[in-house]
Amino acid sequence: MPPHTRDPDTESSDLSDEPHKERAPVAPHRQMLVGTETPSCYDSDNDDNGNETHYNIDTISELNPEVLRGMLIKLTKHNKARSSNTYKKPSCHSDFHQRLSHTHNALKEAPKLTTKNWYTWNLCFRGILSNWPVAMKHLDGTVTPEHKKYDCALDSKLCTILQSSALLARNDNVNYLFIWPANSEPWKLHDLYCRLKTDLTEMEKITESTLLNEVRKICMFQANVHKLITNIDEHWAKAESMGHTLPNVKG
Repeated sequence: MPPHTRDPDTESSDLSDEPHKERAPVAPHRQMLVGTETPSCYDSDNDDNGNETHYNIDTISELNPEVLRGMLIKLTKHNKARSSNTYKKPSCHSDFHQRLSHTHNALKEAPKLTTKNWYTWNLCFRGILSNWPVAMKHLDGTVTPEHKKYDCALDSKLCTILQSSALLARNDNVNYLFIWPANSEPWKLHDLYCRLKTDLTEMEKITESTLLNEVRKICMFQANVHKLITNIDEHWAKAESMGHTLPNVKG
C-alpha cells in the first residue's frame, strides 16, 4: 500500500475548522522596492516589462555581495544628496551658539549706542554683522517671518545682542526705545532696528539744527561786536581831530 500523503491545502482547511486550534500567525511578506537607486544591472529601467523590480528577504540574500554593496553605496549617496538639498536654519547648525557668542563679543569692543552716536554705532554694528550673511538678511528685512528661511530663534537672539550693545542707563541712554508697544508681540529684529534708526536720526537732526542756530547767534553777536568796535574807533578818531585828548584806557 502506498504511503498516505496529506494535501497541504486540505490540512490547512482542516486545522481552520477545528474550534480549539488557532492558525499560527504568518509573518508579513517584506519586500524592498528597488528602482532608480539600483546599480545598472538591477535597474528597473532595464526591465522588459518596464515594471519596478521587487526584492524580498530571500532574493536579497541570494544577491552577489558586491552587487548588494554597490546598491547600498548608491542608496547612501542618494540619501546624502537629498539631505544636502534641504535648507537647514541657522539655529539648527552646530556652530549656532558659537557664532552668536562671537558676534556678542565683537560688539563689546564697539561704542555703546546712545542718543547722539547713531551713525558711528550703526557703522560698527553692520560691519560686525556683515560676517554673518543670514543675520544681515534678518536685520534688513530681506527674510520676513512668512519666509521659509526665517529663523525665529536667530532673530530673537540678535534682538538681545542688539539691546546689549546699547546704553540703557545714565545720560543719553536709549532704554525707552526698546519698550514694546502696548498689546504687541516681542520685537522682530528688523522692526526694532528701523525704530532705532528713525528715532535717533531724527534726534540727531534736531541736535544738529540746534547747534547751527547757536552758531548763527554767535556769528551775529561777533558781527555786532565788530561793528560796535568800528564805531568806537571812528568816534575816537573824530574826537582827536577836534583836539580832544582821550584818556588811556588800561585793560
